[in-house]
Amino acid sequence: MKQFGDLWCGGKPTISFEFYPARSEKGAVKLRQVIDELMALAPDFVSVTFGAGGSSRQGSAQLLGELVAEKNCLVFGYLAACGLSTAELCAVINDYTTAGAASIFCVRGDKPEIEGFTPAPDSFAHAADLVRLARQACSLPLGVAAYPEGHIEAINRETDWRYLEQKVACGADYIISQYFYDNCFFYELRDHLRKNGINVPLIAGIMPIYSAKLTRSLAERCGARLSDEIEAAFTRIDPEDKAGLEAFGIDLAVRQCRDLLQNGVDGLHFYTMDRSSSVRAILTGLES
Repeated sequence: MKQFGDLWCGGKPTISFEFYPARSEKGAVKLRQVIDELMALAPDFVSVTFGAGGSSRQGSAQLLGELVAEKNCLVFGYLAACGLSTAELCAVINDYTTAGAASIFCVRGDKPEIEGFTPAPDSFAHAADLVRLARQACSLPLGVAAYPEGHIEAINRETDWRYLEQKVACGADYIISQYFYDNCFFYELRDHLRKNGINVPLIAGIMPIYSAKLTRSLAERCGARLSDEIEAAFTRIDPEDKAGLEAFGIDLAVRQCRDLLQNGVDGLHFYTMDRSSSVRAILTGLES
């Protein structure tokens, strides 16, 4: 099995997948099939998400441990700080370390949509604080998130990118971006980082189009702009034509990823939404 230090040696871009812990027995069966199908593609690493306010804490650590034990692969564990106490965060870091995590991916996270949720008095407001804590609490490599179009809550993207610089200065070893559909945003972010002396690996987040409704909803929440081509496709393709929309999304992603690879991207990280068919088809398209 590869080690973390091997991932970006030799300039070869990495391929990786994100998985969500299942919320039901039926979902667990489906997730297991998706994992088996995608792990057959030999990704360089995979990541396991972490619910807002620690809502999937136990499931995240369990899934991470299962992947490490059964699939013999590098697994990165997400850790979202929002609302959690320092003690709770340290406990999650310990859980991940014990389960065999290869890295911890540090994000601020969103406030849980849970009625009556009250954040811990010592909870962190910024991801940089979480990176500092994680750096003190463990020796694992740490990752942070970047927003090519700027975080939705940021005044502007330049201000948001300065916060990203702080996260790296606190000890981040790599960056995975939020997804985007216009590569120009990613290249502008990369140029900004390199000009400011930040040379850690910058992995591009890729979100295949699964449905018009889901794409619009996620884009609104994440601040990802939908191109004219995507909007036109949503108008042209019948919402009930799932195969047609999936085919469009696959073609779009193949073109996007091919451009990124031709322009020296450090890696492609696929937000799978616990689905496999589109990602498999995209990677097949890239191979051809």
